[in-house]
Amino acid sequence: MGTRTITDEIADKSNLLVALNSLRKGDFSMRLPREREGIDGRIADAFNETAEMNERMAQELARMARA
Repeated sequence: MGTRTITDEIADKSNLLVALNSLRKGDFSMRLPREREGIDGRIADAFNETAEMNERMAQELARMARA
């Protein structure tokens, strides 16, 4: 599964909601654009780091289940 990026403004709450719902459902492929500055950039960084950590954890749990 490849990484997807939301290309609309982070301020567009509907896109942020889509990304958050994807993360909640276990789809860790959604990413917010990193080139933003200010609070939008900090939100994107926090979301992306959370998605990446959850993806790694899910992969590790799947690996442990196979072992």
